[in-house]
Amino acid sequence: MLARPLCLTVSLFSALLVAATIGCSKPEPLDPAVISEYRTTFLVDEEPAGAESPIDLREQEGGFSEGEVVLIGQIGGVANPWKQTEPEFPWKSDEATFFLVDAGTAAAFSEHTGDDPNHAEECAFCAAHAADNVDSIAVVTFTDATGKPIAADARELLDLQNDAVVVVQGKAKMAGELLIVQADSLYVRE
Repeated sequence: MLARPLCLTVSLFSALLVAATIGCSKPEPLDPAVISEYRTTFLVDEEPAGAESPIDLREQEGGFSEGEVVLIGQIGGVANPWKQTEPEFPWKSDEATFFLVDAGTAAAFSEHTGDDPNHAEECAFCAAHAADNVDSIAVVTFTDATGKPIAADARELLDLQNDAVVVVQGKAKMAGELLIVQADSLYVRE
């Protein structure tokens, strides 16, 4: 009598394991035509007016909780403040998401790191300083028609690079101390 429930338990566990494995698999690469369509949808030729940094937005009179925004900043440029949860910072490789950093904060890090691209990740001072500056960072995500993050790396989808200065427009909200932007458009400064 004990063997039947044990078999049932093992079968359920196996089914859950298979489901979890399938759910965690990498998404299929997007068709080049789909990538082209997303670029046409999101990339704009003119810089939106009224852009402010993540810090300026947070410090506006009365604070910020949610609403339409136009943000300017740099992709990355600081040490990773979330090494455990965001190992690929400033990107998420399986979705169209990147981390936008206040340009002044990125410049301060740049002065300390010099020309060494690996310095920020290896320096204890930079790591501690990054954790103290999370208020200068916004998480920017591009979504599909259903509101889910597009299952493609933003570098490929929007032809972006580390340290690019960009202006994003979209809907933002605070989630605890994190500023999250669902972007409608992107302008890349040359």
